[in-house]
Amino acid sequence: MKIAIDARFYGAENGGLGRYTMNLLSEIERSDIKNTYVLLLREKYFKTLATPKNFQKVLVNSRHYSFTEQIELLRVLNNVNPDIVHFLHFNVPFFYNKPYVVTIHDLLMHTGVGKAATTLPRWKYVVKRLGYRIIFDHAVKNSKHIITPSQFVKKQIAKTYNIPAQRVSVIYEGVSLMNSKAAQSPENYFLYVGNAYPHKNIKTLLRAIGLLNEKSQKVFKLVLVTPRDVFTDRLKKQMKELHVSKFVEIKNGIDDKQLKSLYSKAIAFVYPSFSEGFGLPGLEAMKCKTRLIASDIEVFREVYKDHAEYFSPHSSEELTLMLQKVLEEKKDVRLTKLSTAYLFAATYSWEKMARATLAIYEKS
Repeated sequence: MKIAIDARFYGAENGGLGRYTMNLLSEIERSDIKNTYVLLLREKYFKTLATPKNFQKVLVNSRHYSFTEQIELLRVLNNVNPDIVHFLHFNVPFFYNKPYVVTIHDLLMHTGVGKAATTLPRWKYVVKRLGYRIIFDHAVKNSKHIITPSQFVKKQIAKTYNIPAQRVSVIYEGVSLMNSKAAQSPENYFLYVGNAYPHKNIKTLLRAIGLLNEKSQKVFKLVLVTPRDVFTDRLKKQMKELHVSKFVEIKNGIDDKQLKSLYSKAIAFVYPSFSEGFGLPGLEAMKCKTRLIASDIEVFREVYKDHAEYFSPHSSEELTLMLQKVLEEKKDVRLTKLSTAYLFAATYSWEKMARATLAIYEKS
């Protein structure tokens, strides 16, 4: 069978989508030698990525979510003529009508994250959102099979599109970062890793770190690992407005070794999102033997079970109390929770994810 995979998000610089793409391909390379694969790649990894004999690389350099992407992807796929395509995101060419599988990571844009989540003029935003829904709806309705990273997203798809349950499979992602050493004595900072989009709810975290420092004789820092973009600039303005700039450090452009170190030395990783499709950074924290404080939302309860401390994402006061709770934990309690969370996170495996994905290719 010839399987094409749209791997243009390959690379850690592409966040969660990048990690998903990299680990899926890595595990498929290791486990499948009978099928033929065609990888659609951007120029950077088209040149540098080494692949086994049953893998072929095809250059597709059009920008994601663009009109050019729709034309070029369609042309390339028609030339390749695969038995099935796996689109790792929703951007499927509208006129592609051959068999494909699509991974839907979340429906965040469906929920109206709105003008605050864009830098475009209003008229451009409206046009872009309309285009998004046309492409997204096509991707879902015409797929042979849909993969989601959580039951939460599967339920959202079923509710929005009335898709039969047998056409949607939940395949949990894995986790790569890992601290093989014993848990370290934490330094005086809390950690957040991710984008600064409005639904990430970092403003509540900024308020909480301010309240914590008002009540404490010791200074506690907040380290934010986030890309350098317009949303980070907005974040800096919020920091000034809330008078917390002296407590907050923003880091970007760090590699996995540095990231693992930041996780391992943090008092806790704080994940204050209003909505997510999965929540990989929380599992990374567990594997790095770091306490996890997460917003009390359905998907986090599904993925983290009872291995996180939960708070209402609408209450900075409640989050402050949770920060204090973790700070005041006795050492033996902390170590026990870190150990059980570490073992729990290990049940999420990229290898298992790839095997389940291969099974879908075979039956589709």
